[in-house]
Amino acid sequence: MEVELIRGKRGHYKYARELYESSFPDLERKPWLTMLGFMRNGNAELNMITYDKKICGFVYILSRNNTALVDYLAIDNEMRGKGVGSAVCKLLGEKYFGQKLFLEVEKPDVIYPNYQERLRRQSFYLKNGLIPTGIFIRAYGTELELMTFGMSITYPEYIDFMKEIYAYRFDALNIQRA
Repeated sequence: MEVELIRGKRGHYKYARELYESSFPDLERKPWLTMLGFMRNGNAELNMITYDKKICGFVYILSRNNTALVDYLAIDNEMRGKGVGSAVCKLLGEKYFGQKLFLEVEKPDVIYPNYQERLRRQSFYLKNGLIPTGIFIRAYGTELELMTFGMSITYPEYIDFMKEIYAYRFDALNIQRA
């Protein structure tokens, strides 16, 4: 099995958008045009995930200076459970080594109807070496925890990063510490 990350190109956008829309709830999705805008201005990168040279997912990363957020990671349903996600986590850790690389994962709590799914997602990231920060935020209509790929991040660093990326649109995110 060979898993690779390749730079997304315009020809990949249709596939990535369809997978994006089928993989994430409405509340957690940015408008696709906003995502393309972040890529145009250099604040985001779309990486396609390949398994034995066949595209099977994507990773959308927001980055600024020495900090990067794995904003969206999606793998085709038929490729899940085959080690692709674990390989991607390893590749991301290598690609962004020495940078503050983190993600936001839904807090698993029995009050949420998709509790089991949230628990599986968190367990996956823990199994793949991500470190919980203990920083919880409320955004996109849910509670999220920041997890890192090694280098720590503080809540003020997270907020500063989001303000730099979103600029004048930051207030619309309504991010709060939970």
